[in-house]
Amino acid sequence: MKNIPITLCIPEDILRDLYTYVSARKRSKYVAELLSNSLKFKKEQMSKDFRASSKDLSRNSEIELWDKLEGDLYG
Repeated sequence: MKNIPITLCIPEDILRDLYTYVSARKRSKYVAELLSNSLKFKKEQMSKDFRASSKDLSRNSEIELWDKLEGDLYG
């Protein structure tokens, strides 16, 4: 996969720690792995939340009502 350079703003104390504990040649890989793990967790959590909300009968009834009302407006 192609690497793309980007610009980020990171708090000074975090950047200082990154420079202290991760060698210069490994920083991009380290940050990419952190982001990958964090995004994987975020996707899993969102998927879990979506599945739970899709089973919420009250919520689904409300959505159906709104869908019917929207149909009245547009025809």
